Amino acid sequence: MLTMARLEDYRLITGKGKFTANIKPSKALVVKFLRTPIARGNILSIDISTAKTLPGVVCIFTAEDMASDGITHMLDTSNPARDDGGTIVKPRRPILNSYEIKHLGEPVAMVIAETTEQADDAIEAINFNYNDSDSAF
Repeated sequence: MLTMARLEDYRLITGKGKFTANIKPSKALVVKFLRTPIARGNILSIDISTAKTLPGVVCIFTAEDMASDGITHMLDTSNPARDDGGTIVKPRRPILNSYEIKHLGEPVAMVIAETTEQADDAIEAINFNYNDSDSAF
């Protein structure tokens, strides 16, 4: 049996390995989402005014901001076929939620910042008010 010498081991076990997750292109920005902490309820308000002023924050979008630019739903180009040859009808999904919370973790605001830490700080600075409804479980 032919074996090949393993040349990468030393580099990896000494912490000198390079991985694509650790490579940040110059001028790259970070995107993070504020997500709903509850499974069911209604969004009362989202105030991004303080978060927008934080250092490193490039912009913050809510559903209203995106709608004013004509961007509301995810573009779905898939067209799966059913067993009978017809196509599946899928409901439109909003990119950012603006009213009714239907599941845990729905995105309600999108932060674009220079670093991960700055994006995290902006997410924490967003004033997100909602009411909690009983969930199915």
